[in-house]
Amino acid sequence: MKVAFRCDASLLIGTGHVMRCLSFAEFLRARGHDVVFVVRHILPGLQQLLLDKDFSLVHLPATKEPYSAAAEYGHWLGVSEETDAAQTLTMINDIDWFVVDHYGIGSVWENAVATRIKHVLAIDDLVNRPHVCQLVVDPNVARVATVESDSTVLSGADYAFIRSEFLNMRAQADIRQQVDTVLLFFGGVDSKNMTMMALQAVTPLLDAGVIKKVVVVLGQASPNRAEVETYCVDPAIELHIQTNKMAELMIQADVIIATASSANWERCVTGTPALLCVVADNQIAIAQEAARARSGINLGLAEDLTAELICNALKPLLDFPELVSTMSENAFAACDGQGCRRVCDWMEAAV
Repeated sequence: MKVAFRCDASLLIGTGHVMRCLSFAEFLRARGHDVVFVVRHILPGLQQLLLDKDFSLVHLPATKEPYSAAAEYGHWLGVSEETDAAQTLTMINDIDWFVVDHYGIGSVWENAVATRIKHVLAIDDLVNRPHVCQLVVDPNVARVATVESDSTVLSGADYAFIRSEFLNMRAQADIRQQVDTVLLFFGGVDSKNMTMMALQAVTPLLDAGVIKKVVVVLGQASPNRAEVETYCVDPAIELHIQTNKMAELMIQADVIIATASSANWERCVTGTPALLCVVADNQIAIAQEAARARSGINLGLAEDLTAELICNALKPLLDFPELVSTMSENAFAACDGQGCRRVCDWMEAAV
C-alpha cells in the first residue's frame, strides 16, 4: 500500500499528532508499505526527526486564509478545509490510504478528496466533528459512533498506536514495587510549563531522601527550556532534551507525572504508574479512564494544580508500596501495544 499522513505540529498544536502518526508510519513501513507525510506546520525538531528516519516529507504552502467560524479548530489548519484538500491533492498522487490526524480536518476535507482518494482513516480522539471517511480510529477510550455517519469506528486502547521500542521494552519491564525514580514528561511543547510545577513538587521529596532520582524529559521546542535547564542542577535530577530513549527511561521509572496524552498508552505498555493532569479536551477521558482502571491518578485540570497538590497526590504511593504494584499491574493490563497491527490488518483487508 501507499499511505500518506496529513498532520501538523506547532507550539499551538503540540507534537502529539505527528508523534502518533510516526508510530503508525514506522509500523506500516516495516510491513512493506510506502509512507509519506504531508504537513503545513512542522516544528524544526520534528521535521529533522522525520528526515532522520528517512520519511518523505511534503510541505503545503504556509499561507493563511479565512476559515469557517463553526470550525472549532480551524485556526490550527490556517486555511479552509477545501483549500487544504485541494492543495494536498496537487501534491499527492496514487495513494491507497490517507491517514489524517488533525482536529481542523473533518467531513468537508474528506468529501473534497473522495473523488481521488478512496480510503481515508481519521484519527479522532476528540469526537467534536462529523466524518464521512471509511475508517475512524479513536485510540483513547472505547465509544459508540455518534458523529461518524457510515464510518467504521475502531476505538479503545486496543487500537492505540505504540512505538515499537515501547513494545520491545514491555518484556523487560517489571511490576513496580516502590517509588525511587520519578519521571516527568508533559509533551513536546509543554506550553503551560507543567514541568516546572512538577519539579517544585518533587524537589522537597528528593531533598528529604524520600525519592532517589528525578528524570525530566523536555521537547526541543519547549518555550520553557532555559528555565528548566537552569533548575536542573542537582545531580539527582537528570534532564533529557528531545530524547530518543523514552522507552528506556519509562521502564526505569517507578512512576511518571505527565499529561493525559496519547503517550499514556505507552506508559501502560511498560507498566508505569502515573499521575496525570489534563491540558486539552481530548485528555479528559484518558485521565478518567486511568483512574477508573486504577492504573493512574487523575490530577484534574492543569490550571487547578499547584506544586503542593501534586506532591500530596504522590505521597500515598510513597507511603503504601502496595498501591504502586497494583497500579503497575493495572497499567500492564490496560494496553497490550498491538494497536498498529490491528489497524494495519483492517487497512490491508480493505484495499
